[in-house]
Amino acid sequence: MWRIVILLIVFFCLMSGGSYAGEVAKYGEEVEYTQNDVIKYPDFSLRFLGVMTKQAANSNYKWNEYTFQAMAGDEIVDVVWILSGAIAPTKFKIGFL
Repeated sequence: MWRIVILLIVFFCLMSGGSYAGEVAKYGEEVEYTQNDVIKYPDFSLRFLGVMTKQAANSNYKWNEYTFQAMAGDEIVDVVWILSGAIAPTKFKIGFL
């Protein structure tokens, strides 16, 4: 059984803005979203749940955690994308081939 492995370079595109009018988004396309928006891709959907700023104990170091739900069929996977200065992809697995 194969699973789709999606690099969340898509999230970099999500965070950089763009437009989305409810149609199926294309991979690599810039989209805009707000909390609880569902962005549909050909193989799965993403729901943006929100952003939370975290701080390390006994430190001034802070980072943002962006929380999404990836959905494919009956499967739902929580995905947390962390932005701490460097923008990098996050991997997650969902769905069947």
